[in-house]
Amino acid sequence: MGYTQDWLIRQIEGIGRCVAKLIFKTSSIEYEIHDKDNYSQADKLYEEIHSLISQHKICEAENLLFKTLDKNNLDYLKVAVDFYQTISKFSENQLEECNFSREEIFEGLQDILKIYNVPISNFDLI
Repeated sequence: MGYTQDWLIRQIEGIGRCVAKLIFKTSSIEYEIHDKDNYSQADKLYEEIHSLISQHKICEAENLLFKTLDKNNLDYLKVAVDFYQTISKFSENQLEECNFSREEIFEGLQDILKIYNVPISNFDLI
């Protein structure tokens, strides 16, 4: 793995940690379904996205995420960050098989932050 890929992985992980601390006051973001008997729309999106990830349909999962995102609900931000953190753990070969790249992960995460008005400049020094 080259320097650029290592840098992107560190950026993605760092952004996740910063969003966790700044927005959610936690050390990390890992979306959890709390009431399995009463799924919220964000819970349903999380389940569908992870189903697509398990089928290596990352492009479809990302499209679904942006199509259904509710910028007024921070649960969707958690789903989005969880999604990008999950796929950032894929190997280069796995990402290539899914027709996806680390650059797309980084760009997608930046796009999500813009939608939620999280100032990107806060992450320049990660």
